[in-house]
Amino acid sequence: MKKSSKKLLFYLGQVDETVVSLDASVSQYILPELSVAGTRSLLYLLNKNFLLEIFTYQKGKQLRITASGMRQLKGLFPAFFTKEEVEEQWSCIVFIKPPKSDKAFRRLRYLVLAEGAQTMTRGVYLKPGPFSDSLLKTCEEFYKQAVSLFTVGNWIFGFDSLNLLKKMAVDDQLNSLSGISKEVDQLLDNFLQNKIQHHQQKKQIVALLERFYELALTVNGTNQLHLSQEFQGKIILQHCQKLLKLL
Repeated sequence: MKKSSKKLLFYLGQVDETVVSLDASVSQYILPELSVAGTRSLLYLLNKNFLLEIFTYQKGKQLRITASGMRQLKGLFPAFFTKEEVEEQWSCIVFIKPPKSDKAFRRLRYLVLAEGAQTMTRGVYLKPGPFSDSLLKTCEEFYKQAVSLFTVGNWIFGFDSLNLLKKMAVDDQLNSLSGISKEVDQLLDNFLQNKIQHHQQKKQIVALLERFYELALTVNGTNQLHLSQEFQGKIILQHCQKLLKLL
């Protein structure tokens, strides 16, 4: 799925049981990279593939995500759209003896880091949650007897989960989320008090939505589900949706 499609569905996503519908005209704020014709074509394809539905309400067209679209979002952004409790489990991979096909573990190291794992010490990588099936398959096919892969359920001494989250730069993500949250709330407050006109703030809103979406991609990549109560991304998304309804 292309970026524009994922971004539009993201802002139509249901965080809770509340159905979200947005006026089709707000697509210009969510998808500034597309022309009017490009947006029209995208909406047609998403509607054709049953990922969103377009319906007429009063005088305008409204957009609403479908059940199929929500299934896509749950796979792409589990930290925002899943409700399951997450077990506090970590996965660890240890490089033991490099195979002839990858003498310095360069290829495997790239794959491991791409999944959000962090270097604990030379040849030892740790991440919250499981490694992907594709990585396990790669290890099974090319790195037999070359690596050891296991899970960690309890911390006894050393790197506890809070220290590890800080090491994984989660603090930076939380600071970014906090900044975005304040900006969204300020815009909402100004709109509700009729202090600004939306056309005067278009660039600010466009930039804000893009920043939040890009951060959402990063949040998902580092398994932000483990931040539990500290993670306010769902609330920020709901506030963004409220803002879009006011435009």
